[in-house]
Amino acid sequence: MSAKQRISFQGASGAYSDIAARHLYPDGEGINCGSFKEALDCLKNGHADCAVIPVTNSAAGPVTTSIELLRQAEYIVLKKFWLPIHHCLLALPQAGLSDIRSVHSHWQALKQCKANIEKLGLQVIEESDTAKAAKKIAEEKDITKAAIASAHAAQEYKLKILKENFEDEADNRTLFLALALKNTPQTENLGSAKEVLTQLGL
Repeated sequence: MSAKQRISFQGASGAYSDIAARHLYPDGEGINCGSFKEALDCLKNGHADCAVIPVTNSAAGPVTTSIELLRQAEYIVLKKFWLPIHHCLLALPQAGLSDIRSVHSHWQALKQCKANIEKLGLQVIEESDTAKAAKKIAEEKDITKAAIASAHAAQEYKLKILKENFEDEADNRTLFLALALKNTPQTENLGSAKEVLTQLGL
């Protein structure tokens, strides 16, 4: 591997995958990707040294789209990391809670906040990732729209946090795997992705 590891992940800056990658590889160079497939393709074509991919959440369950991809090819797991997920309800700086009519986010985040969303009577709109939803709110400048994303995303896109800890369950966590290609030499190896997923019951 190069001195500065290149880490691919799905999502815009401020996405939970970005946060997990920073925890796992503080000195790494992040590569934002539009999908899990794109993040893994970066690994296959040599543009990334490892990929950080979520596989399950304590409240919403398995991330089926990523698990299917991990079972289709030969990857090894370098590290496992449970990231505490504390969602924020984000909106434009001038917006108040009474202005909000719809909430945008990744389907897993929407599921993790389902009860709190229903309490506010908001329309749910699915986006490809949490940070991209926050970025969209910032760009569209519609005070009736909110996003569910991280506090990091709020800072990144200059949004106001209307509600902190918006997740339904206090102990909300997502398991991320740091992955490399099977035949690349590694100092860390927890086993094949298929074996690790089976051990986790996924």
